[in-house]
Amino acid sequence: MSRNVSPQKKQMMLEENIKTLIPKMAVPTIIAQMITTIYNLVDTYFVSTLGTNATAAVGVNSSLERMITIIGSLIGAGACSYISRLLGAKKEKEADRVLSTSFLTSVGLGVIFMIVGRVLVGRMVYWLGATQDCAIYSMQYANYLKIATVPCQKNTCLI
Repeated sequence: MSRNVSPQKKQMMLEENIKTLIPKMAVPTIIAQMITTIYNLVDTYFVSTLGTNATAAVGVNSSLERMITIIGSLIGAGACSYISRLLGAKKEKEADRVLSTSFLTSVGLGVIFMIVGRVLVGRMVYWLGATQDCAIYSMQYANYLKIATVPCQKNTCLI
């Protein structure tokens, strides 16, 4: 990790007071979550102009979107915790391997989700609660979400 992490960031992570470090690290995450929430609100607003079935499709697929994001976040959170402990123990090569492994695992899972989603899109929207009326809209919307699975899965710890 030493070749990828600036000395200032490394020193900040190893030596800064935890009371000032946590807010510095948390603010970008909070901003990212706010942007996602605003995006979802704006998306729902504009889709609502297409009718109630299209709006229902957004609601049906929000569960799918959350599942994709949560799995990426789980990998990222686990990797961050482990990488932090390895860096604290001065095991930088192991930390590099964990980062690479978590990154490639996330990308691999994203590809798997895309393939499985493509094969099961019809059944999947009904499993998520789509009715006969909004199923077509849900399948169309799910196709766009499947394209985003790989970028969403790359939610690893890039300090």
